Amino acid sequence: MKRVLKSLFIFSISVVVVYGSFLASEYYPKNPNESKKPSIIKARYIHTDEKIIRVEIEVLDDTKKDFHDVIEVKFNNHQIPLLKADASGRRARKYYQLKPGTYEIEWKVSKSKTAWPKSKTYEKKIRLREKDKFVYILIEGENISISPS
Repeated sequence: MKRVLKSLFIFSISVVVVYGSFLASEYYPKNPNESKKPSIIKARYIHTDEKIIRVEIEVLDDTKKDFHDVIEVKFNNHQIPLLKADASGRRARKYYQLKPGTYEIEWKVSKSKTAWPKSKTYEKKIRLREKDKFVYILIEGENISISPS
């Protein structure tokens, strides 16, 4: 009999605590700025007037020439982390969402293990226009190709 009363008492206390926490969550929301009634404005998508262009940068080693591996890539003075090359020579793939304007890409390619200079740095300015929706940039060793769409 004592066990049954003890279990019943513990069960009733736990029900009161759980129910009390539900009641308290209604009176004390996590975000005090949030109102209790849903707002139509919060649910709507607000479109900005700024044009955004998606840019994809793919970096590959030149598999046709020996020692023409990409060492370093910077896009708009931000370093792009390079991985170890896979079977197709892919080193990196990075996506950006940018406003129209002019951006600079710089990459360094190793030329030889023995001859000097061992590496050469290349630079290219990329202009994103208002009409562009997507720009694909492919760096393959010393070569770069830019294809807007």
